[in-house]
Amino acid sequence: MSLRKNTGYEDHKWSLICGNQENNESALYTAIREAREEIGININTCDLQVLHIMHRKTSRENIDVFIQCKKWDGIIKNKEPQKCESLRFYEIDKLPINTVEYIADALRSIKQLQFYSEKGWSI
Repeated sequence: MSLRKNTGYEDHKWSLICGNQENNESALYTAIREAREEIGININTCDLQVLHIMHRKTSRENIDVFIQCKKWDGIIKNKEPQKCESLRFYEIDKLPINTVEYIADALRSIKQLQFYSEKGWSI
């Protein structure tokens, strides 16, 4: 997990390595690119598995894809110290209190083997 800083969104809270999809980019490629940019590792698509989808409504509509990676090449290091205070592994049952709320919700859903969830909808 990464401790966010200077981003203007959920700063001083723990999140996952993540980012927005760019044009002409699949969800798996987005995960690969973000991992390379944020923590300096290389991942093959065959080492990724989608664990959860969250349809989330904030001031916009979001479809979040939570992807597990069990194998990578390289050494994890903070490649964006201007946006990330620290990197740490946490057990899913021992998340920090200051974890971004929707991230904690998704991780609980993953633990319960729930593939899909919704957050922020009034219906």
